[in-house]
Amino acid sequence: AFLSPFAEAASPDAYDPAVAYTPGAVVLGNDGNAYRAAAEVKGSDPVTSADGAWRLAHVAADLVLDVPGRFESIADAWAFLEGARIAESATVAIELAPGTLEHDKPLVLNHAEGSRIVIRGAGDKPEDCVLKFGGAEGIIVSSGHAIVLEKLALTSSKKDGGANGLHLQQRATATLRDCLFDNSSCTATGVSHLTATSCDVRLARAGRGGFGVQNGATAELWKCTAVSERDAKLQGGFVAYAGGTMWCVACRAEGWQFGFKAYTNSTMHLQQCIAEDNSTGASAWFSSSVNVIDCVFASNAKVGIGAYYAIVSVIGSQLTANTIAAEIIGSGYMQFLEKPSSISGSQIGIQAKAGGRADLNGGVVFKDVATRLSVGKRPGDLPVEAAIINVE
Repeated sequence: AFLSPFAEAASPDAYDPAVAYTPGAVVLGNDGNAYRAAAEVKGSDPVTSADGAWRLAHVAADLVLDVPGRFESIADAWAFLEGARIAESATVAIELAPGTLEHDKPLVLNHAEGSRIVIRGAGDKPEDCVLKFGGAEGIIVSSGHAIVLEKLALTSSKKDGGANGLHLQQRATATLRDCLFDNSSCTATGVSHLTATSCDVRLARAGRGGFGVQNGATAELWKCTAVSERDAKLQGGFVAYAGGTMWCVACRAEGWQFGFKAYTNSTMHLQQCIAEDNSTGASAWFSSSVNVIDCVFASNAKVGIGAYYAIVSVIGSQLTANTIAAEIIGSGYMQFLEKPSSISGSQIGIQAKAGGRADLNGGVVFKDVATRLSVGKRPGDLPVEAAIINVE
């Protein structure tokens, strides 16, 4: 009773088609993996069986489960994996054939060895393999479990309201590569962690924002894009909220109310990122911080980058054709550091109000800016020489 699955499956007998196996019997398949009988079974090879008679017990060699081939759905393949242990050197891939798999309810994918389970599309691009969900939630991973997703499109059939293609909660972890969230979002909550490379959010109807972390969750995003194609600029493309942390490298936000936003005690690092055609390109709010390195904020209708009762640092970035290039409000503080940034084609270059302050120590180059420095005229506003310092 106290044997682990590893110990129990360490040296099982090889599968014999002539033997009638009772539930719980463990055999060694010809692929080097161990299987457990889920029912009385005879003459059904566990390596190829899809009738529910066998379950994986221990994976020692890489394994591919075809959907819809050997298994009709992801849920069926997941049931086959239930309770299995997977060696550190092995991976189980649930491989999806090109096409659309419809789901009436969310897929809750919690497995003790989830970090070694990959759900991947077999197409050339994410749009070839679509997971379509009928409700507000798509894939859910929770309670400290993990999952890996590759080359998939996740979408919702909901006509209005938000939909989560992937929702991480309660310390969950996910690694994503080449995935598309089509009219759906990707969110992490409750001290969860998301790592995504070359993943995109594309939103053309009412709904949530793009990538979001909150309540202590973290994200590392590489070469990801969030594009809103709606007429009205709503929600945020990349949002860290309520203690969330987001690290974005070479990411792009377009068409949102807020391209990149750190809100209420949150942190965001932006490097080589682009925010274009949003209301506000990037901003930090209420005890949050945003660090900006070698970024471009262009053609944002209101503000390129803002610090609202929060802290922003800017290094070597370009602020082009924004109505207000940089805005600092209240206890907000913005410092231009290390190598010069440029501000061009804006009505106002740097605006500080209600006590907001900016330090141009790293240098700012202005070009074609109607008003380079601006402060308000209300009692809480500082004079320009106090609000904006180290001006060359």
